[in-house]
Parts: sequence; C-alpha cells; structure tokens
Amino acid sequence: ATTSKAWDASQVEAKLKAAKDRLKGVYIENESWERCFKRYDREHTFFYADPPYWQTAGYDSAFDWSQYELLAKAMSESKGKVMLSINDHPDIRALFKDFRITQLELTYTVGRDKSGKTSGELVICNW
Repeated sequence: ATTSKAWDASQVEAKLKAAKDRLKGVYIENESWERCFKRYDREHTFFYADPPYWQTAGYDSAFDWSQYELLAKAMSESKGKVMLSINDHPDIRALFKDFRITQLELTYTVGRDKSGKTSGELVICNW
C-alpha cells in the first residue's frame, strides 16, 4: 500500500513565501460574483468563474438558471477577460454558444479511491 508523503514542517515557511509571491497583486474576495464583476471589471482584469454545476446535486447555493443567464450576459459585456469552468450539459452549451468553448475530460478521485470517475467539463472564455 502507498500513502501520501509525510508532512515536512521545515518546508512551511518556504512554501508560504512562494505562495505569497505568486499571489502578489491578486484579489480574492468573498462576495457575490456580480459584486466582483461590478467592482473590478477593467480591460486588464482576469476573472475566473467556477459556479455550481448545472443540474447536479450537493450544492448549498441558490444559483438557479437565471444566475447562469446573468453570468453569460456579464461575460459578453465584460471589459476584462472571463474564464468559466462548468460541467458539460446541453443547456450550458446552448446558453454560452457565442463564446469560445473547450471541452475537457476530467477524472475525479475522492480520498483514497483512485479509480475515479470521468466527466465532461467545459472551459468557456469571452476572448
């Protein structure tokens, strides 16, 4: 049997410094996506949106179809670049048909179960 590597406390400081350096100039907000778009939308802005998957269970969120419609509208009107990742579903493909869509096949694993489940994912960009 294999296990993950042991945690090495001596590397914590170096890893935190590397993370700090990579995130310099990055804003991470705990706000609604709409507030973030309104506050930060500029030509140089890059938004990454990862909304709840459409027609899947397990989300504690009130993200209904109208939210996806608003997100598509915001992407089309954004001054900045927007990248969205979402599950591959015909409704999503239809709503975002005017954007650049890249299809990916991802294998999801949970915990020690490495058998994984393959699922379609879309990366949708407004540029």
